[in-house]
Amino acid sequence: MAEFSQTNCHKYHVLLGLLFNASLVACSGQDEPQLPNERTVAVTEVQSVAATQRRYPGTLRAVDRSDLAFEVGGPVSSMNVELGDSIEPGQLLATIDPTPFRLALDASQANLNNARAELTDAEQDFARRESLLGTGAVSQSSIDQASARLERARSQVAARQAEVASAEDQLSDANLLAPFAGRVAARLAEPYQVVAAGAPVLRVIDEGSAIEAVISVSGAVRRELNNGQTVTLEHNSSGTSALGQIVEIGAEANRAGMFPVIVQIDADASAFIPGESIEASFIMGNAADAVNVPITAFVTHTDGNTWVYVIDNENGTRVTQREVEITDLADEGAIVSSGLNAGELIVVRGVDLLEDGQSVSISGAGTARYIQ
Repeated sequence: MAEFSQTNCHKYHVLLGLLFNASLVACSGQDEPQLPNERTVAVTEVQSVAATQRRYPGTLRAVDRSDLAFEVGGPVSSMNVELGDSIEPGQLLATIDPTPFRLALDASQANLNNARAELTDAEQDFARRESLLGTGAVSQSSIDQASARLERARSQVAARQAEVASAEDQLSDANLLAPFAGRVAARLAEPYQVVAAGAPVLRVIDEGSAIEAVISVSGAVRRELNNGQTVTLEHNSSGTSALGQIVEIGAEANRAGMFPVIVQIDADASAFIPGESIEASFIMGNAADAVNVPITAFVTHTDGNTWVYVIDNENGTRVTQREVEITDLADEGAIVSSGLNAGELIVVRGVDLLEDGQSVSISGAGTARYIQ
């Protein structure tokens, strides 16, 4: 039997080692990580936008207005005005059934009468005992007791007088009076309807009140507005327009995430009627660094952040995911205030199928379709 030389033996062991390592790789079942397949994408160049005009719908209302409510609750027994009626200060507008308040006043008055009778008796008893002081007919403790009774009786009278005054106020509060001269803008309750204390039943406006408009804007737009900023208001039906000034900017968003902005009309507002619809337009300032981006370029993540895919400027064959902030919507797309620069290329079709760093090829000019 042939014998291996030391050199041949060493080569044999090296060969076995290589075969063993190869078998481990083959049996592991693990493939090298694969990068996402290259995709053909449609792109567009980011365009800068100058300060532009923004338009928002709004509603007119009177500056001097009030929602009137009873200070007591109960069934409405009468409504003495109709929608649109003129009103004068102190005019009786509506009443709540006064029966329970009259009964309460009668009971309070009876309690006051009893307290006054007790006070009279206590005064006479104290005076009688005090007159006998020094004769030995009464003791000092007896006089002290009479004095204490007199003080309690006086306190009871004061308390009952307060109850009567409160009952009188409640009876008076069953009548709703006009606070100023104006006009009825809305009837919010009807006869026989049971209303709670503080629940509005009439809305009235001052006849000569100035008119203001209420619009709603996004948080990003709100940050660009300032009190005193000029706004153009256009009447939707007649086309009449007037200038106004922003007088209030809301600090709390409504349920829709929008912030109220109040615009007061500068000139004669006779052509504008509370409750009507208008369109407010104003110039958005400080937009020199803003860019316009098509809506199809955006990806919204589960955390609420918005992203776009930017073509790598170095070689133009890969995309980079970048977070952006949308300031406002425009007819051509959305206004982005941060995260992009004018002149950059972004993907505008098929962004949901891309990954950060993925290889791409740009489709030919005029191709707006995403090729999968």
